[in-house]
Amino acid sequence: RQCKRHVAPRARLGTRDYLLRSAHLGELRDSSELSQRLTSKGHLRAASRLRARLWADGYLFVRGLLPADSVRAAQLSLLSQMRILGLSDGQGKACSSQEQHAPNLCSPEVLAVLNHPDL
Repeated sequence: RQCKRHVAPRARLGTRDYLLRSAHLGELRDSSELSQRLTSKGHLRAASRLRARLWADGYLFVRGLLPADSVRAAQLSLLSQMRILGLSDGQGKACSSQEQHAPNLCSPEVLAVLNHPDL
């Protein structure tokens, strides 16, 4: 008798895959301070560090860049999908689902943030 090997679900965002419930998927690194330096004297160094961070992480998180209501709608959309798939309790806490489902990261709310004109 063979045991079913559990494979944690993955989610794709852009060209990167993320393993859900992974130690590597947690709070986003905030790049706000670096982005504010783009208008200062050390702007070339800040730009270089931002490019390196984008390459390493696959994203740049800059607080206040986009309207809070759009970001909140995207967050609620993802939490709702994760709750439906049994990956979350709806409050952002992970559940231990054995299913191999991943949330749709291309919901209209998420795409509105990803394609925002301020980006």
